[in-house]
Amino acid sequence: MGLTLDRGRYYFVLNVPKDLLGKVRGKSGQPVRQVRQALRTADLTVAKRKAFELEEIKRAEWQLLALGNEALAHQKFEAAKRTAESRGFDYIPSDVLLKGSFQENLPRLLTAAGTDKNPTTPEVAEAILGGVKPVYPPLDTVLEEFIDLTRTKHLSYPPKIGH
Repeated sequence: MGLTLDRGRYYFVLNVPKDLLGKVRGKSGQPVRQVRQALRTADLTVAKRKAFELEEIKRAEWQLLALGNEALAHQKFEAAKRTAESRGFDYIPSDVLLKGSFQENLPRLLTAAGTDKNPTTPEVAEAILGGVKPVYPPLDTVLEEFIDLTRTKHLSYPPKIGH
């Protein structure tokens, strides 16, 4: 990530990862090698904060894009949750969202729609609108995580009785 100062204003600059070259597209629809976005500030402190937030958003989007259709369903679900969270929303499955009121969902809908100048990618819109099916992690992953989290308890296994 980088910040550049041009005519008194800061810009966010981030190179596209090599594995995503050709997949990340600019406003014109053409593949880009670098993302550059105006931060609309002349204050370095504000620019750093905005750049950090923007980098988090871009990396979450790119992870979702990198997973594509070949990803395990659970990996895609986790990436969609991170993408929604990076945009300021909890991940809520679409069937639950549809039960909510229009007023509650309006900010989410507007974010998913994007703007004419900065449209939202289909992967990001799908994450924000809960279009990725919630999937539990595979059982072997859960077991490994359980063993890691309770490692100190397993060190003294079997428990000593009578002490």
